[in-house]
Amino acid sequence: MLQSNMATQTQSQTKETSEALPREKMVVLITLASIMVCILGLLIFSWTTGGGSGDGKDGGNTGHTGGNNNGGEAPVNLIQLVAPTNLWFDGPHLFFSMVPNVRDYTVDIDGEQIQINNYFFPAGIQYAMVDMPYLSAVKTYNVKVMSRPSSDNTTHRNSAWSITERYWVTSSGWHFTLSSASDGFQIARGNANANGNSVIPVQFNAQPVTAIGTNSFRQMAGFPDFDLKSVIMPNTITRIGDNAFLDRTELTIYAESKTEISTATRMGNRPVFWGVALSQYRNFVVSFAKTESNIHRGNLGVSEPNRDGFYFGGWGTMPECTAQYVSAQEIVDAPDDATYYAIWIQNGQDRGVCQHCLIQLDAPAHLYFDGATLYFERVEGVYDYTVSIDGTEYHINNFHFNPGVTHAWYTMPNLTFPQNYPVKVMSRPGPENTTHKNSIWSYTINYWVTPLGGAYGLAEDNQSYQVSKGWREGNGIVTIPATWQGLPVTEIGVNAFRNIPFTYNVTLPNTITRIGALAFAFGHLTTVSNDAGQLSTLKSINLGNSLIVIEELAFMNAIALEHIVLPNTIAKIGQGAFWGCAMLRTVLLPHPIGNQLTHNSQMFHNCHNLTLYTEIATPFATPERFGNRHMFWGMKLSDDKTYVVSFDKTEDTIYIPTPTPFAMPPYRAGYTFGGWSTSPDGEEGETYTAHGITSAPDGVTYYALWTLTQS
Repeated sequence: MLQSNMATQTQSQTKETSEALPREKMVVLITLASIMVCILGLLIFSWTTGGGSGDGKDGGNTGHTGGNNNGGEAPVNLIQLVAPTNLWFDGPHLFFSMVPNVRDYTVDIDGEQIQINNYFFPAGIQYAMVDMPYLSAVKTYNVKVMSRPSSDNTTHRNSAWSITERYWVTSSGWHFTLSSASDGFQIARGNANANGNSVIPVQFNAQPVTAIGTNSFRQMAGFPDFDLKSVIMPNTITRIGDNAFLDRTELTIYAESKTEISTATRMGNRPVFWGVALSQYRNFVVSFAKTESNIHRGNLGVSEPNRDGFYFGGWGTMPECTAQYVSAQEIVDAPDDATYYAIWIQNGQDRGVCQHCLIQLDAPAHLYFDGATLYFERVEGVYDYTVSIDGTEYHINNFHFNPGVTHAWYTMPNLTFPQNYPVKVMSRPGPENTTHKNSIWSYTINYWVTPLGGAYGLAEDNQSYQVSKGWREGNGIVTIPATWQGLPVTEIGVNAFRNIPFTYNVTLPNTITRIGALAFAFGHLTTVSNDAGQLSTLKSINLGNSLIVIEELAFMNAIALEHIVLPNTIAKIGQGAFWGCAMLRTVLLPHPIGNQLTHNSQMFHNCHNLTLYTEIATPFATPERFGNRHMFWGMKLSDDKTYVVSFDKTEDTIYIPTPTPFAMPPYRAGYTFGGWSTSPDGEEGETYTAHGITSAPDGVTYYALWTLTQS
């Protein structure tokens, strides 16, 4: 028909032209028109009957996936469909912009594909909607969509995949997606605890939760159900989707927002309390300032608010447990323009008694010192405490706890009088807590201040002492005792000797197992008027033979420290433990602690003069891990692991940095290094300096020559 119509049109045009043009021109025009008709016919024939194999790159398909394709041969010159756009979620539903005249799609959810065939779009609808299946595995799912030609479409092929959107499933059973308003996350599927209480999270992945999706709390086929009696909604929520709480007949919503953010229909026509005051972590209701308009009664009874570990005792008219109270239902008709306080009674307590008496808080437990800081185990939900130091009380108000922090702390005041200071702690209810009273005092621990200004505090195990505050002796030499008040001294506390001047030699007893963070940090230069001229603070330190832990930055900027022999008992060395020890020349690493460098890239940061000697034979880290310094592997050490005896040199047992500083000689207390010799006594063979050994022949054993230092 298309050829016939075009031929008729051409003949008509030719007749009209013949009346106005000479006969020879008319013949030429008729010939050209006939050629055009033939070409058009060939194009139509090729389009409707031709075939092809497809390239397999369009949305993962090979060729045409529609119906009529002439005996299985895919048509050639297929037009690729447009991929769906504007993917977003609303509740457990995926939406995307429809492609004009396309009704078949494929949805890919982490490799699992859902086929959508002959999707029906009502007039005026521009988006397709797909119900997500229930996803139980805790992970992030990647979701994308592809357009497909219908079975009777012989001219098109699959589209490319759309952009990918994500769908999160958490271990607590909550499902999240990005909010369509790009202002945080929305709840795709909610959850509740065993009591039917749901606390809407304030954040997810460090971003605010701002929306509750369509049908997100509704009972849905294919999804596990849960009882839902009360919902605590923080004021981060600004949007609520359609039917979010549909079919929840026992539900009452307690919303922190003072402004209604949704219609009654969107809230399931349930009772809603707007503008409730929540606890610090927004996990239970504290009070409610009732007005004429901030309660939506709904069409069902009111469910009590919920709090883990407590049951609801009513709404008090004053912030005291003994005040007059009304029930959860009675507050609907209670007088307006009044503040009502939620009364929480600890589980296991008698309701009749506890409505008329305050509950005593638990006393803090596990008191100990780290440096001059007192630590104690926090009481859940308590942020106010009182610390008693020898009878003087210090108050801690509204202590802020980061998530996961189990202990509170208090820095001891500057106590100069030498004596024992007994220390204890008490929990106090905050100003919004109307149901509890102070705890009893905790057990007492001791903080001893010495005549030289140092201090000892009970360590974390409560069975030993630590040096909580360092001191300086007149000759600059500090010897720490092995015991204090009958208990072993096992730790050097955080900041203990930090910034203490004139301390240049510290000896630790073999009882020390831990050196705290910054314990010997910032050994600044100090001018001393003696024949030796200027002395730095910390120059050498004997670490004993029981040390297990050196915490972060323990010797940071101890700029006069020259040599360290680490005992083979070490199990942990913190980040930057020797950061900025500019004069540090040698460190001896026994075999058991060699692998510490594998995990600690800043242990010797800015120690520019350092050479490391290690007993371990195989290189265990990249040069950057030990600050690009000279490194000697496979040292044979003395029996007590305190100095180098010999060294089997190969091309793999020395690392020489670029640019090449001088290798520093190894260290042995009370001795002077005389070089490396090819004979054990140095009487025969060749001898090399500490730096000359780097270019000495390989495949030779070299022996360290030690000469007793003259006193």
